[in-house]
Amino acid sequence: MKTETIELEIVNPDEKLVKYANETGLEKTAAISLADAFKPIFVKARAAIDDARGVAASVKDATCVKEIKKSRACRLALRAVRLESDGVRKKQKEHALLYGRAVDGFHNILLADLSPVETALQAAEDIAERAEAARLAELKATREKELKPFLETPIMGNLSELSEADYGKMLADAKLLKQAKIDAAAKAEAEAKAKAESERIERERIAAENARLKTEAIAREAAAKAEREAAEKKLADERAAAEAVAKALRDAEAAKAAAAAAAAKKAAAAPDKAKLNLFAGELKDKARLKLADDALSDAVWEKVNVLADWIEAQAERL
Repeated sequence: MKTETIELEIVNPDEKLVKYANETGLEKTAAISLADAFKPIFVKARAAIDDARGVAASVKDATCVKEIKKSRACRLALRAVRLESDGVRKKQKEHALLYGRAVDGFHNILLADLSPVETALQAAEDIAERAEAARLAELKATREKELKPFLETPIMGNLSELSEADYGKMLADAKLLKQAKIDAAAKAEAEAKAKAESERIERERIAAENARLKTEAIAREAAAKAEREAAEKKLADERAAAEAVAKALRDAEAAKAAAAAAAAKKAAAAPDKAKLNLFAGELKDKARLKLADDALSDAVWEKVNVLADWIEAQAERL
């Protein structure tokens, strides 16, 4: 839009006001109307600003009473200009707001006539798109339902975007992977059961072997105990028998000794003839001496008998 240059007829024209009026983009009549409305206020503002020049700087401290009063008067003059400008602003803007609402009203009346027809036409235009969207949504749900049993992780991506070939390959791969995992799990379970059964059999074998070894050990211990007891009994019996034999021998020796003593006593009291006969009898009762030299053994035995005979002959002379 071409902007027309606006020339304002104001006393001491303000360059900023002129520049802004040319840049508003408003029509010339509207811009001139606004400029004319604010022009007297700009004149008052310049006068109030000129009156206030140097006043604030003149107040050095609280003792500058005259200067402070001057400062207040200048401030109130500026405030009056500002409030006047605000009143003009509100008045000018009120017309703009009324105009804006009127424009919106005309537009809304037109929309009320256009919208139903446009909406119906858009719905007719979009029917094919909605049907395709519904088909894709149904295809997505169908494929997700078909694929879900074979996956352990959430489905990623939009399955409806895959071609039949790509989806078929994905489904086949998922089934193969699922079956492979099932087979691996079944194999692992079978191996675990087989291992457990093998371990159970081995435990039973070891238990049976231990029981057999324990029974054998108990039997060996019982046999050894029986053998020890038998040996101890045999030893005790042998000792008892030996002691009995020894006792019998001792008793026999004692009896023999007693008999010998008695005989000796009797012999000592007997006459010499009886003593000689007894001695000769004892010589004959002696066992024959066995020597390596049989001839010598015979000679000794013969001499003993000869001696015994000689002793008996001597006894007969008594």
